[in-house]
Amino acid sequence: MKRFGKIGLIADSHGNLPATIAAINCLKKNGAERLYQLGDLFDSALDNDFMDILQAVCSHNVLSVKGNNDYQVEKGLDNGWVSNLAEADRSYVRQYLQNMPMKREVYDICITHSQPYDNIRAFYEPIDDGGTQRAEKIFRDTDYFMICCGHSHHPVLFRWRSGRVSREELSEKYRVPFLSSERYILIVGAVDRGECGLLDFEANVYRRLRIYKD
Repeated sequence: MKRFGKIGLIADSHGNLPATIAAINCLKKNGAERLYQLGDLFDSALDNDFMDILQAVCSHNVLSVKGNNDYQVEKGLDNGWVSNLAEADRSYVRQYLQNMPMKREVYDICITHSQPYDNIRAFYEPIDDGGTQRAEKIFRDTDYFMICCGHSHHPVLFRWRSGRVSREELSEKYRVPFLSSERYILIVGAVDRGECGLLDFEANVYRRLRIYKD
């Protein structure tokens, strides 16, 4: 399958509006043509910035998937939680969350919050537990070339090569090349920790990006 263009990845905003905007700007500066938010756009412990965050992602055509915090906010809105929203805004946020899919597919790539399944457990249980067993099961259960997710907050790559799975820390210094003979699970670091990432299908590489430079 021919993949093309540059895809920007944002994960785990957790209601951090400045970091989310900074990530969008960083990715666009680096040539991203499409932007995806990998869940936990909101934080269930915070009761602010809902409309400003939605305005930011919608104005830049960022496509989101549902994370566990987004699910909790959605259920909270259903139960009357969130005190500082006008009724019209409450309805808008609730509808946005209800329409959030569990995963999106582009080319042969799955965009999701954590595991690539259509059930609630999938976005609560992290793929990265320090080993490779969960990643190996997912590789065997699915046929995606790549799964892009968040949830674990730490940038990690799982690589399927000739039936064996490795876990690799992602460096800021090097671009990770993708080979047609391999498959990948890419965990993007959390935006609220200053991370985002860029899939460049012109060069077939992934770049880990820091949204704030020292």
